[in-house]
Amino acid sequence: MANTITSLLIFVALVLICLVSSTFASDVHNIVQCPDAIASNRSLYLTNIFEGGAFLQRKTRNIHFPEVGHNLYKITCLKITDQDSRGKGGTARVVSGGYGSYDIEILLRSALGGDINYRIELWSDE
Repeated sequence: MANTITSLLIFVALVLICLVSSTFASDVHNIVQCPDAIASNRSLYLTNIFEGGAFLQRKTRNIHFPEVGHNLYKITCLKITDQDSRGKGGTARVVSGGYGSYDIEILLRSALGGDINYRIELWSDE
């Protein structure tokens, strides 16, 4: 009886771990950090990034904002959206700066053999 209960508890714990990890990893394609989209009404940077894939290769692209000089407005809304409709897009990662900063570096990486196809939106409420 004790072995059955122990086995059941271990099984339930493993299922919960799998559910939690899949929840955190479910949206590796998009980044949305925008607590108040209505207040963030000053567009700082809007662009679409597309780079075609290559057979059995991964493409990477670093995006810097601002490209040169200084930005005077704090980033209060950040949206990096994967435009790949097949669900096989790459990953996006904020390398430095970002929400609450005046600059940002974003690393975009394609899936194996896939395209980089992202929309990047940076907004400020200042």
